[in-house]
Amino acid sequence: MNTRQITRSALFLGLAGALLLASGQAQAAVISLSPSTPTPTVGNNFSVDVLVTGVFDAPHVGDELFAFGFDLSGLGGIISYLNFTPGPLFGALVIPGIDAGGLSLDPSIVAPITEPLLLGTLNFQAIAPGVLVLSISADPIGDLNEGLQYLSGSDDIEASTTLNVGAAGVPEPGSILLTAAGLALVAFRFVKR
Repeated sequence: MNTRQITRSALFLGLAGALLLASGQAQAAVISLSPSTPTPTVGNNFSVDVLVTGVFDAPHVGDELFAFGFDLSGLGGIISYLNFTPGPLFGALVIPGIDAGGLSLDPSIVAPITEPLLLGTLNFQAIAPGVLVLSISADPIGDLNEGLQYLSGSDDIEASTTLNVGAAGVPEPGSILLTAAGLALVAFRFVKR
C-alpha cells in the first residue's frame, strides 16, 4: 500500500467511526403512559402509570437498571401535578431539577423481570376542561440524573398520552326522593279533602 491508499483508508475508517458514534447507542426500552382514565373530570384526582418494556433487550442484555428520572410537560393549566409514587421495585429519588425519579430498592434490578415494569405512578388533579398531551422526557446527555440509568450507561425517556378533561357534571336530584316528595304531596292533599 502506498501513502495515498493508507491516507484514504484512514479517512474512510475515521468517517465510519464518526458516523457510528453520531448514531448513538441503540435503545431497546420502550416507555408508555397508561392513565387510570383517559377522560378525567374537573375536580377529580387521577393517575398515570409510567411503564417500560424491553428493559433488558439489546444493548442492555446482562446489564443492571439502578435508577431513572424524567421531567413532565404539557400540563397547560388543565391539570395540576400532585406527586409521584415509585413502583414496587423503586424508592423515591428526589433530585432538584427533575420532576420524578426512582432508585432501585435492591442494589440493582436484573433480568428476568415481569414486563411491563412499573416505574411509578404520576398523580394529578383535573382543574379545567380541555384536551392536552401529557408528556414525559429525559435527556441523560443534558442532565445526568435523567433517563433510564444502567451500569453501562443510560437511555432517553420519551412518552406521551392525550387526555380529554371534561367539565364537572351538574348533580341531579335523586329520582326516588323526588318521587317520594310528590307522592307525599298527593297523599297530604287527599287526606286534607
